[in-house]
Amino acid sequence: MAFLEVNNLSKRFGGMLAVDRVSFQVARGEVVGLIGPNGAGKTTLFNLLTGFLSKDSGKVIFKERDITRIKPYQTTSMGFFRTFQLTASFAGMTVFENVKIATLSKTRGWESDRKTKESIELAGLQECENLVPGQLSHGDLKRLEVARALATSPELLLLDEPFSGLSISEIKSLSQVIKNLQARGITLVIIEHVLRELMPLADRVVVLNFGKKLAEGTPESIVRDEKVIEAYLGKRWNYAP
Repeated sequence: MAFLEVNNLSKRFGGMLAVDRVSFQVARGEVVGLIGPNGAGKTTLFNLLTGFLSKDSGKVIFKERDITRIKPYQTTSMGFFRTFQLTASFAGMTVFENVKIATLSKTRGWESDRKTKESIELAGLQECENLVPGQLSHGDLKRLEVARALATSPELLLLDEPFSGLSISEIKSLSQVIKNLQARGITLVIIEHVLRELMPLADRVVVLNFGKKLAEGTPESIVRDEKVIEAYLGKRWNYAP
C-alpha cells in the first residue's frame, strides 16, 4: 500500500474542470515533484488533498486510511501538513514564538520548547530566533514556514513553490534544508517552477497540464518527454543529476 494514494481526483469550477481524474502514488520517504504550466491545477490539487476544497469525485488514501472528506484542521494531527505560496506569520511575535505556536498542536511544556528549537535548527534559522518577521529576508520567511511545518512533526509535507521569489543563494540554502528533511525520512511533495533546483531533489516527477496528468516518471525521463517539452519546458534539457 502506498503512503499517499490519489485516485481519479476531480474538481470543477463552473464550466472549468480544474483537476481532471488525476491519479498518482507517493511512497514513504519519497520526494515527488509536481510541475506544469501556470493554471495546470497544481495548487488546486494541494487544496483538494488537504481539505481546503471539497472533491467532486475520487479518493485520497493516507497511511491506508480514506481521508477523502478530511477537514483542514484534521490534517495536522494525522502527520500531514502543507505550506502555501505566500508566507504568513504573526508579525508581533519572534521566530521562536511563531514556531512554538505550531508545536502546541501536539506538545506542551519543555517538550514544546525542545521541538521549537529542533525545528528552528533544521530550518537553519538559529541566528534569527529572537527576530520578528519584519526583520527577516524573503528567504528566511520561507524557511520560517518550513520550521513551523516541522514543529507539527509531519510525516508528509506538501511544499507549494518554496523557491518562488528567492535569490540563487537563498534557493541553495533552502534546497539544503529540504535535503536534510528527506534524510530524516519525511515524505515530500513539492510544487515548483525552479526546475534546476527541484529536479536533483526529486525521486519522481508528476506533470499536470489543463488539470490532467500529462506524464509521470524520473526527472531524467520527464525532461526528455516530448509531450512535456511541448506543453511546458519548451526545449530539451541536458539534464545531469
